[in-house]
Amino acid sequence: MTNSEFSSADLHPFNNQWSHIHNFTNQGGESDWSFAQETTPPITPPSEGDISGCGLTFQRGRSTVPYSVGPLARPTESEGCVVVMTGEERESRARELLTKLQDQVVLVQTCHSHFKGNEAQAFFGDHKSLLAQIKTGPCIMMELSGENVQQICHSSLEGVPEDVYHLSSGREEGERERETLANYLMSSLTM
Repeated sequence: MTNSEFSSADLHPFNNQWSHIHNFTNQGGESDWSFAQETTPPITPPSEGDISGCGLTFQRGRSTVPYSVGPLARPTESEGCVVVMTGEERESRARELLTKLQDQVVLVQTCHSHFKGNEAQAFFGDHKSLLAQIKTGPCIMMELSGENVQQICHSSLEGVPEDVYHLSSGREEGERERETLANYLMSSLTM
């Protein structure tokens, strides 16, 4: 799907919820599905036929939907953080950041959201400049994980105006924001 096709379907490529699976056929605790292992060969999209024109790709840098591992495959020993992009250029800035970080950190999950009421304050606390930006429009949230992820993100965000992004500051805040984002995403699936 192209960005315009996502838009006309009232979807957003940063709302990637592929890892949130509800098993309608579960029989008494038995598991009849599992995630593919890292060693599983990728599916090769057909080069011709009905879907050849849809631009399907498994190349991280060229995919319309950012490649994420999902919360169940989150690296458990790694430091984590949440990066939030706001403003008119939020999507291009988020994609640029992900391109810079591609081989350095793991993208766990993403979300495109427009907070209502006090939801943003509950999530971000007293980050006044960020709260002001979020009230004017939607934002893109990305959970990232890896060794020194906050330091790597901070240096990759050099040159981006500070009033259009938020980066977790410190390991404790990063963990709290990761948990809050996970809870927010799970609650948004049930609405």
